[in-house]
Amino acid sequence: MRGTVLKSGRGGCRGAIHRARSGGRNEPSTSSACSDKRNVVKFSRRASLGLSVFGAVLRGSDRPESEAFGAEIIYDKGTTLQGKTLSTRAMAPAGAEGVAAESQETSGIFASLVVPLRWRCGEVREEAVDAGSRYVWSGFTDPVDGQGILDRAEVAILDYPRALEAGYLDRVYKSGTIEALGGGLPGGVLKENLRRADIFRASTRQDAVGTTYYDWELAASPQACTEEERKMLGICPYESVTLLAVAAKDDKLVTLTIESKIASFQRYTKDIRNAMRSFKLDAGT
Repeated sequence: MRGTVLKSGRGGCRGAIHRARSGGRNEPSTSSACSDKRNVVKFSRRASLGLSVFGAVLRGSDRPESEAFGAEIIYDKGTTLQGKTLSTRAMAPAGAEGVAAESQETSGIFASLVVPLRWRCGEVREEAVDAGSRYVWSGFTDPVDGQGILDRAEVAILDYPRALEAGYLDRVYKSGTIEALGGGLPGGVLKENLRRADIFRASTRQDAVGTTYYDWELAASPQACTEEERKMLGICPYESVTLLAVAAKDDKLVTLTIESKIASFQRYTKDIRNAMRSFKLDAGT
């Protein structure tokens, strides 16, 4: 799935703005209310070792982030924050010419996610990939302290008729293995290093029109690390976390991939997870 850039959007991380609920975190408010249910995933021994190391980071915690991770909170929890929508629809404005606009009109499917308004990122770009298109936002940073948040957020809209078979994605999800996940999705959705990743968290949700979204959190150990690190943990410590959301609609498979370094994920866990849970599909008009 090596892509060629077709078109770049303007305005960087700009998007439709909506107000988030109070509590100091972006709570995505979408037009389609989603139900969210957690499911038990069988962890491998490697995953269990990773969980013991990162604990609340990769399992989730009801405690405040400052308590769970010892991180400094850089906003007022009593304020009402705003969110902005990043959408593939922005790449195909009415009357646009060219391959990018044509591909969206043909697919009839748009995808979006909501991130905190304060986040900054590079311009969205569209790339041609096998059987579809990919839309990439990269370089997410916090303007308050300049720290990185996400390495990239990527939406792919693909022709993949296999995913439309009754119960297909449900079977992939319930298998609980990275092998089934990698083998059940089109090539290129999972990077090569994630084909041996550990699955730490998985859930499904459904929107108001009945579309089911399958969400995973993955982490893979690097191939090399110091002898001290390997002796202490038994495995090389994880360096990054990948969040993956998958849904099928009409004749398309749509995926969202969010990549974040461990330190950034620790600091912005709830915002990053909220961004994944805000991911939704819309039919073109």
